[in-house]
Amino acid sequence: MGEGTVVKLRFVLRGENGEELERSDAKGEAYLHGAGHIPPGLERALHGRATGDKVKVRLSAEDGYGRRKKSVGPQAVPRSSFPADADLKPGLRFTAQGPDGSPLTLFIVRVDSKSVFVDTNHPYAGRTLEYDVEVVSIRPATAKEKRAGAIDG
Repeated sequence: MGEGTVVKLRFVLRGENGEELERSDAKGEAYLHGAGHIPPGLERALHGRATGDKVKVRLSAEDGYGRRKKSVGPQAVPRSSFPADADLKPGLRFTAQGPDGSPLTLFIVRVDSKSVFVDTNHPYAGRTLEYDVEVVSIRPATAKEKRAGAIDG
């Protein structure tokens, strides 16, 4: 696989203590290779792989989601600021407008009935991570996917 391919993976993600953090569903999850949608160390480990390949890779914080940035910690945002039907859960990433008007990437840390707690740090920032990955399929990205930098559907 190389840049500009759509790759479907099945994976298990574990933390430094072996605890399971995430698992793809049985069908797998797809991403656009080379678009920065997965941790850089994982993308490097998968580059050149083929359908059916299985890879186990341990990532330092720098090769995963980066070191934790200085932050004032999770900030509460009123639940009413989000659409009523939004499926808000920890780990969800979204872009908001920062104080200076520039885009700001935020991650949901916790949700309760009144507030959504967000942070600028990815929930796995600063952690050593271990991925067990199986490459399910690889296909060329469409021109539309390449322009958008994301896969269709």
